[in-house]
Amino acid sequence: MLTNSTRRSAATVDQILDAAEDVLLAHGIAGLTLNAVAKQAGITKGGLLYHFRTKNDLERGIERRFIARIEHRLSKLRPATDCFSSAMIAEIWDDWQKGNNRFASLILSAANGHASKEFQAFGASLLERFDARSPRIQYEHVAFLAIIGLILADLLKLIELPDDEAARIHLAIQMLVNNG
Repeated sequence: MLTNSTRRSAATVDQILDAAEDVLLAHGIAGLTLNAVAKQAGITKGGLLYHFRTKNDLERGIERRFIARIEHRLSKLRPATDCFSSAMIAEIWDDWQKGNNRFASLILSAANGHASKEFQAFGASLLERFDARSPRIQYEHVAFLAIIGLILADLLKLIELPDDEAARIHLAIQMLVNNG
């Protein structure tokens, strides 16, 4: 049973992570400071330090929450279906459409020059979920990586795509998976 204190603590952690993602997207990795996050979250720096002792702890918290959210969404899919890869790509795309701040953890990897071991293992596990027996496996991998690339390009402002163009690209990626 969750106590009021446990619920408040979980809410505070989510509030801090939301603020950290906002700061990260607005100011980049250099602007992601404990002071900036505490201010954005509307808490004291001491309150932030209670939950995240270092900036590195905060970064790992952002990554862990991203992984948990995607894992939760993917856990609802049935891997035995013929269109699992298409459904997985659709889930990731749908999550992206709900708010790009949810993908701020990808900026951490890009800014740090590499992903954490936990994040790398998560990415590898996503690729392993595709059915290796499928004759379309190479198309499924390309489509998955294309979606991640599209998301990163938008996050890092590498390419400014209008929403309708991003939607057309997504549709083309889905067609690749379905007709590969």
